[in-house]
Amino acid sequence: MSGVATAGASSSLFARAADSGWAAGSGPDSAPRAASRGPAAPLWGRTRWGRPRRGPVSRRRRWRRSQGVRLVAVALVALAAWLTVGALLPRPADPGLPTVVAARDVPLGSTLTAADVDLERRPAGQRPSGSTDDVGAVVGQVLSGPVLAGEVVTTARFRGAHQLIGLAPGFVAVSLPISDPVLLGGLRPADSVSVLATGSGQPLTAAARVLAADPPGTGVLAAGSGAPGHLLLAVTPDEARALAVALGPTGAPGGFFVALRG
Repeated sequence: MSGVATAGASSSLFARAADSGWAAGSGPDSAPRAASRGPAAPLWGRTRWGRPRRGPVSRRRRWRRSQGVRLVAVALVALAAWLTVGALLPRPADPGLPTVVAARDVPLGSTLTAADVDLERRPAGQRPSGSTDDVGAVVGQVLSGPVLAGEVVTTARFRGAHQLIGLAPGFVAVSLPISDPVLLGGLRPADSVSVLATGSGQPLTAAARVLAADPPGTGVLAAGSGAPGHLLLAVTPDEARALAVALGPTGAPGGFFVALRG
């Protein structure tokens, strides 16, 4: 009887040890080993933000996610290809705007005809101020200076009020008869000159702007007639009156002395 009681007591002690974690390989030395393993991972993993997932990810959700990643990758590849091709392809040439240009060399004093001009396309950067696309607007105009073939014809090359564009308000244009072909041949539009009365040396203009210089004998009617040349100047109204007085009714018999200013 005592042997049976002892066995029963041993069995009850073993059961108590199993309930308290001392059985099946657990004991005092197993507690540190369990603590070193860290907290157990969630059953369904974690989300991208580190939170425990509450359930399994469905196949539909995984498929949508993979499709979204593929679409983004395809879009990035297409964008890179488009940028690369755009950088390698040559840019289309600027078609330009219709512009009136000289079809041949035209000397100063000439009246433009339809045969003297052409209509060509020029980029906007090659169209100076005063250019036009209307051939009819330039035909019949008299040139204040020579125009070379291919040069853009602008209103600044025409005699008349166009030549005073850009000058201070109040300037007027006057024409002086000049017989010196060397002087007229050396003057160009936009040159600054001083006009003096011959003999007295009285200054008639301070800094007149040359608009045009026609040497003697230029033009169809003046050719071979021995007529003097003409100097077209932009002057102030007071200078115009002084020149008119010096010119007189007989056409300035003493003439004028023209000095080129620097």
